[in-house]
Amino acid sequence: MALSSTATACAATLDEPGTVNGQVFSYISVPENRAVPESRDIDVAYLRMEGSSGGVPTFVFFGGPGESATDYDTLDTLREAYGHLLAQGDVIFVEQRGVGASRPSLDCEAIHFPMDRPVTAQSMREEHARVLPACVEAAGADMRGYTTEAIADDADAIREELGYNRINVSGGSYGAQQAYFYIRRYGEHVNRAVLTQFLIPGTSLA
Repeated sequence: MALSSTATACAATLDEPGTVNGQVFSYISVPENRAVPESRDIDVAYLRMEGSSGGVPTFVFFGGPGESATDYDTLDTLREAYGHLLAQGDVIFVEQRGVGASRPSLDCEAIHFPMDRPVTAQSMREEHARVLPACVEAAGADMRGYTTEAIADDADAIREELGYNRINVSGGSYGAQQAYFYIRRYGEHVNRAVLTQFLIPGTSLA
């Protein structure tokens, strides 16, 4: 997989100042739906921060679904939060497809539920049915490709692009599910894994 020719490929390092936005992210172009040969390509963002040389790199998956890897104000904030991992090697923050700096963005209207009554499965279905169709149509997205397994495939494409043979994986909540799917599909490349707040795989949105 090659970096998108339309994206700014500028992998951040520990010594690079600046905000966490599209200017310091790199992109990799991947099929939106790998099961469809004629699928268009989309851009998945990732940020590589250089850690101690010679160590095994760690891929960090974020939660949600929909939590962006760009939810940090500066690279200094990331350096402080992930210093313990950077001491062991490079750290790669994987943006979910459709989220944050990835393109297209599926930044839909936020859904809010009142605090004075229970949230039911039916109420969640109704709100999603109200919000999602227009959002998906605006992005021209093939939602069959926006799965946890697809994110795992994206992460492995990034691993291959960066030339890593073995990686550590880390994630919490939905990020743990992404890491789990990566291990299940690409376990031969996994050195160690740390999964927290791990949900039962059967509850995954994959």
